[in-house]
This record gives sequence, C-alpha cells and structure tokens, in this order.
Amino acid sequence: MKLPAGVTYRLTQHYGPSIRPWLASAPRQATEMAACWNVELDGFHDDGWTSVLAHGYTGGGQPVMMKLIPSQSRFSSELAALTHWATDGPSTVLHHDRAQRILLLRAIGGAPGGGPRPADHQLRVAAAMPSLHARPAPATTDLPALADNFVREIRPRLLAIHRRGTLGTSIPIDRLIRACEWSLRGNQTPVVLHADLYEANVLFDTAGVPVFIDPRGLRGPAAFDWAFWCAFYSPTGLDERLALAGRTSGIDRRLVLTWVAVVALNGLAHQINTDDRDGARRSLALLRTPAVQSHLREQP
Repeated sequence: MKLPAGVTYRLTQHYGPSIRPWLASAPRQATEMAACWNVELDGFHDDGWTSVLAHGYTGGGQPVMMKLIPSQSRFSSELAALTHWATDGPSTVLHHDRAQRILLLRAIGGAPGGGPRPADHQLRVAAAMPSLHARPAPATTDLPALADNFVREIRPRLLAIHRRGTLGTSIPIDRLIRACEWSLRGNQTPVVLHADLYEANVLFDTAGVPVFIDPRGLRGPAAFDWAFWCAFYSPTGLDERLALAGRTSGIDRRLVLTWVAVVALNGLAHQINTDDRDGARRSLALLRTPAVQSHLREQP
C-alpha cells in the first residue's frame, strides 16, 4: 500500500520536512501491525493533518480504522481521553501499541467518515457533549492542563495580536485574558476536554448517535469545549450553538462567549503565522458576529 499524496502533503505541512522518514515507514508499520492484530487492510484514508489513517476489517469482519500518530504527546493524550470516556460507554479503541504510537479503532458507522449526518446534528451533538465532562479528569501527565497551554501558547499569541493592532475592530484583549485566567483559577474540578471539536471530529453511527473522535485531550473547564464547539464546529450556526450550549451545559453564556473570542483570536494568530488566509478570514468573521461584538462591548 502507498500513502495518498494528500496525506503526505498535509502531514508535511503540519510537522515540517522532518516528518518524511516517518511517512516513508508508515505503510510498513501499518502492514506489520495489521498482521499482529489479525486485520486485513483495504487501503489508506485520504484525510487528516496529524496522523495516517488506514481502513480495513478484523478477522471477524468488523470494520476498523488504524491510526498511526507521529507525535508521542498527541498519541498519549488521545489514548488517555478515549480511555477515560470509554468508562461511560462503548470504547472506540480496540487495540493500541504505545511503542509505535498506533491505535486500532472501531470504524464509526461502518466506514471512514462515519454514517450520514442527521439534519438535527447540532442538537444531537449538544445533547451528547455532557458525557465528555461527566467525571473529573484522571491524574495523569498524558493529559496536559489547559491552564499551562494558556500560559505557554494562547496568552502570548493574544498579546502579539494586541501589539500589532491590525484587527480592524476593537477587542479588549487584556480583559479577555483576565477573564480566562479567572476561569482557569476557578474552583471547579477539571474535566477531560476534547479541545478540537470541529464537525469532522464528530461522526455518526448507523443509529445517528454522535461519536467524538480525534480528541486533542486536555484537562480544564468544560466551558472551553463548549466555546470551541460554538466557534469552530461549522462556519455557520453560531447563534444556534450558543443557544444549545446555554440550555444544555448550564454554563454562563458570557463565559462561553469570552472563550469563543479567545479561541477565535488564538486561531487567527496561528493562521496569520502560517499564511492561512481563508482560515484568517473565517476567524475574523467570527470575531465580528453580532453575538461576539455585543459581548465584547459589555466586557467590564
């Protein structure tokens, strides 16, 4: 089997040229692990920016996805999150190999990409999201703290945007930072965050039930996941998701909107640095929506 050109391009863009030797070895690793797990692989799935995906069947005929992850930290955090959530429902992980950083996963909906997305998919996802945060996060270093990520990455990016002053709209970044720091210092027990709730990372099984895949895996307040979902799940539908978040999570709408603005700004900073102009336009459009602008004007 040979990797699709799209997979090679996307992972090289994400990780840099140093990933090429790992990519060259990925087909052999997949073949060897498939033999070990009694899996017959059909081929590679041309999707994703951070891992290589292959699809096939177990000896018993169950459709599966094999996921090869070059980053040790990403492998560990994803496995920790999926294992934690499996306590409250069926596990998506059938086997794993820590040394080679490979997961064998149930193929949601029986095929790569999952089953059909129901018309009311946003409502179904909102109803399922509390299951992610039902129990406290386990005490493990495999799940980095959002608070540490905020200090190391998010806050410096926000301050860099503040210094540039080129947003074309008034945003009280200093006050947003203080509000997030207050949220992260709160007394609530940290939960396991998916932290990457794009539409592509929520698949549907044959019964139309949402299944969360590809978690980034962090520890922190549930408000972050709700805000990320509201902001980035889809380019449209922000107001509907905000209403669903309020009704389902019980989290203060103002706190969710604060994190919506912060994740949009953080995304914008990354998109500017990588010259992702389409992504930057989407983040700016999000920051300029009436809901976000109204909230920003109300910041104390």
